[in-house]
Amino acid sequence: MNTNKVIKVLGIIAGILLIMAIITAILNFILVHKFNNNIKDITGIDISVCKEIKYEDTHEGFPADGDNYIEWDCSNTRQKINTNTMKKLPFPNNIELALYENNINDVIYGYEFGTKHGMPKIDRGYYYFNDDYCSAYNDIEDCSSPEKLIDENRPAFNFTLIAFDSATEHLYYLEIDT
Repeated sequence: MNTNKVIKVLGIIAGILLIMAIITAILNFILVHKFNNNIKDITGIDISVCKEIKYEDTHEGFPADGDNYIEWDCSNTRQKINTNTMKKLPFPNNIELALYENNINDVIYGYEFGTKHGMPKIDRGYYYFNDDYCSAYNDIEDCSSPEKLIDENRPAFNFTLIAFDSATEHLYYLEIDT
């Protein structure tokens, strides 16, 4: 193969890689913007002005089961919580059982979805909960209810929790997909 053909092929490959990088950057920008807007719609907090403290994504392989956990420090932003969509703490019992190790009547609930990511127990603040699995239950109309979150017949945990700690002004995002 002569040098001119090699240069042309390398140029084409470089061009394709550049186009793919640009498309990836644009899609990433769109997804981040959409995610930020969804968080703001739910919480009233613009996370783009908060400081991201921790990010963990444990999704691997097929079928992409895993957790997303993000913690932001919003203490320097003085934003107002959307109390129309966020509920006042404490967490309902089923959310508490899913987040932290609990021993009730000699039954240990060791799901610890919050504990394993370092999410502290929150005493004062607000939360949003959506049971992404609730469509499997015909008797639940409100997916914001944790009513069936701890259920011995439940084959999977698929839920989203957003919590705001009023004492530290930290915002926590936890998405579980098992």
